[in-house]
Amino acid sequence: MKRWETDGVPGSADTSHHTVEQILPQAQNYHLQLFENLPVLIWQSGTDGLCNHFNRTWLEFTGRTLEQELGEGWAEGVHPDDLDTCITTYHSAFSERRSFAMEYRLRHHDGSYHWIADHGSPFNDLEGNFAGYIGGCLDINQQKVAEIELREAHEKMEQRVAERTLELQKSHNLLKSLSRQVPGVIFQFQMMADGSFRIPYASDSIREIYQIHPADVTENADTLLNRIHPDDYAPFLAAVQESARTLQPFLEEFRIQVPGKEFCWRSASAKPQRLDDGSYMWHGFSVDITERKRLDEELRDSRIKLNQAQHMAKMGSWHWFIDTNKLTWSEEMFVLTGSDPSKPPLPFSEQPQRYTPESRERLSRTIEHTLASGEPYELELNLVRPDNSQFLAIARGEAVIDENGRVVQLHGTLQDITEQRQLEKQLSQARTLESIGQLAAGVAHEVRNPLNAILSITEALFKESEIESDPEFQPYLQHIRTQVKRLAHLMNELLDLGKPIPASSLQPTPLYELCRETAVLWQSSGLAPNKWVVLTSDQTAAESYVMADGMKLQQVFFNLLENAGHHSPQGSKILFQLHCVEDGNAVIRVIDSGSGIADTTMDRIFDPFYSNRKGGTGLGLALVKHFVEHMGGCVNIRNNFPDPGCIAEIRIPLANEVMP
Repeated sequence: MKRWETDGVPGSADTSHHTVEQILPQAQNYHLQLFENLPVLIWQSGTDGLCNHFNRTWLEFTGRTLEQELGEGWAEGVHPDDLDTCITTYHSAFSERRSFAMEYRLRHHDGSYHWIADHGSPFNDLEGNFAGYIGGCLDINQQKVAEIELREAHEKMEQRVAERTLELQKSHNLLKSLSRQVPGVIFQFQMMADGSFRIPYASDSIREIYQIHPADVTENADTLLNRIHPDDYAPFLAAVQESARTLQPFLEEFRIQVPGKEFCWRSASAKPQRLDDGSYMWHGFSVDITERKRLDEELRDSRIKLNQAQHMAKMGSWHWFIDTNKLTWSEEMFVLTGSDPSKPPLPFSEQPQRYTPESRERLSRTIEHTLASGEPYELELNLVRPDNSQFLAIARGEAVIDENGRVVQLHGTLQDITEQRQLEKQLSQARTLESIGQLAAGVAHEVRNPLNAILSITEALFKESEIESDPEFQPYLQHIRTQVKRLAHLMNELLDLGKPIPASSLQPTPLYELCRETAVLWQSSGLAPNKWVVLTSDQTAAESYVMADGMKLQQVFFNLLENAGHHSPQGSKILFQLHCVEDGNAVIRVIDSGSGIADTTMDRIFDPFYSNRKGGTGLGLALVKHFVEHMGGCVNIRNNFPDPGCIAEIRIPLANEVMP
């Protein structure tokens, strides 16, 4: 009989004289002790299939006693959902004497169930007879839980992918449906890292809008880009590159050549994003704007014509939205009021300086009435520009009333009638002067002859010896002579005021020489003693000639010097200045240091027979205006700023060439 080596068995002694029957129990005890300490749940069953042993690791895992586990007591710890499978697998293998492996959940001593992997095999005794089954179980709970979670996550992912695929299909179908309804192309436009372009996606509308099949531009967009108008291609490309650089939305309008048609307008707008491969992708929308461009062009032409018409009529239009207090102006409104067109117009309530006080008060009352009643209005107003110049305007306004009877808008026009009123005044003056001329011409003969007769008889009468030698009569004679001469001078002025200056009498006249002679003549007349004329001129004016009637122009200068001398204080100087300006006119100014002209009378200074000077006829300045305007010039009188005195300024056209 074979002898067993038992070295190393605890408590063993020399067994050389022992039999196998003596050694076997010891060996079994040794192996059982070894199984007790393995980190594996060990079980053993007998030939009857009932478990007859569990190692310490098993009992510590379940927290039960060996007596509780023996037989089929261990099955109480199997999860109810796994019990039938577990028992069936074990009995099936046991009956066929084969190994088995299975997984099931076994209750842990903390009450939770852990997944374990159980492997069992039949074993034989030393004589080779079937002795039962022995198995080992590993705690695979962590791996199993992870596996289950992974499987569940995978199932959820597959479900989500399926759902997402369905959603994408629905979205795709919806996008196709919508793209067929909208009047434009939905597209993706991509600029590759090498600078080439492609259109990965374009809705079917690209066939109609660009006459291109979507597949033609999926990999290369040149087919479409080559249809852009040559003048628009560079701006289009620059806009794309700028959008890529700044990642700001792209918006461009451009023309394309559609086969069989003239150039048509298209608009494209898209938002960019930078992709990981260095390319840029735009998602956007493109639409045919040819009709809109045509309407814009017609509207622009209409606006140009309207602006031209308003400019010619010196009329601007405006619109006031009352609820938002927003005011819009036409271009001519900015021109009329001298306002900055780059800034929005201020509402009426915020522009008190735009009107004279009296005009503003009248306009305020009128607008209040229109807002309350809805009635239109028309007013003549005096407005003030930022440079303090004033103009006269007709303001018209109408109300827009909503369905509730509330005034929600006002719109109207503002027309500068300053020149119109001036022309009306000039026409009135011309008619007055014409009437005066006709009257003067009609009565001149009848008046002059009696005046001459009176003067002749008076002279003869005063030559009588008793009268001539009597000094008492001399003042009367002198008074009669003065009054007769005054009447004769008045008649001459009336005749001059009533007839035009013929163009044939306008000749090149040396300006400086005429002014110098006039200054000497006035200075020697004695009309303004202790007052001096200072004549100054720039070089050009000193050598220039003007187109004028020399005698009439000299009378103009004389009248202005006389007027200045009358209002200047004793010992003062009257400045007589000559200049030439770039608009082809000579400018002559007579400047005094007198009391100036009251604002209330400034508008009447050129009216015939109007004078605030004692003994004046009121024809001097009227003749100045009459003569200057008939020589193609203009005259203006204004107060000095700062005070004191006045400036009388005349502009006379220069002769075409400087005379030798």
